[in-house]
Amino acid sequence: MVRVYFSDITNCEYDQREVDNFHMLRRDYVNSINDPERKRQSALCWMLLQKAMADANVSGNFSVDVKGKWRIIEGGAKFSISHSGNMIAVAIGDAEFVGVDVEKISDKVLILQKKLGEIKPVNMSNTEHITREWTKKESSFKAGKKCEYYSRKVYDKIGEEYFLTLCTNDKFEKFEYVDFKTIYKYK
Repeated sequence: MVRVYFSDITNCEYDQREVDNFHMLRRDYVNSINDPERKRQSALCWMLLQKAMADANVSGNFSVDVKGKWRIIEGGAKFSISHSGNMIAVAIGDAEFVGVDVEKISDKVLILQKKLGEIKPVNMSNTEHITREWTKKESSFKAGKKCEYYSRKVYDKIGEEYFLTLCTNDKFEKFEYVDFKTIYKYK
C-alpha cells in the first residue's frame, strides 16, 4: 500500500537547527545544496518524509547507492520525494517500485515537449498535458520502471497549479494534503 503526502510550503522557512538534527547523510546532503531555494525545498521535503514515516510506522536509517538513490536500510518500505515551486511531495509504502513527481504547470514545460515526442492533449491545455506527461516520465524514472500512474492537479496557496503523479506497482491508498503548519512553523 502506497500513500502520497503533499504540502504547500509558501512562506515556509526551515531552521538550520532542524537540518543539523537530521541523520548525517541527510544533513550532509541538504547542506551541500548551494541554491537557497532548492535547499529550502529539500529540507522541507525531508521533514515531510519524517511525518510520512511516522504515519506509516516506518523507521530506519538511510543509505545512498552509487546512482544517488536514497533507501531506508531496515524494512521493506520504499519512498520517493519531489519538489517544485511551493509544492513538495513524498510517496511511501511497501511497494517494490515507488516514484513521485510534482511539477508546476507553466509554459517553461513546453521545452520538454521534444523529449516526450508527439502527444495530443485531451480535455486540457497543451501546457497542462505536457506537464502531466512529464510527471509520469519522472515518477517512472524514480520508481525504476513504468508502473501504474495516479495523477492529480493540486494548487498552492497563491493559486498556482501543479501536477502530482505517483508511479507504483502496488495498491495506491490516497493523496493526503498535509498543512505544513502542523509539522513546522511558518515565518
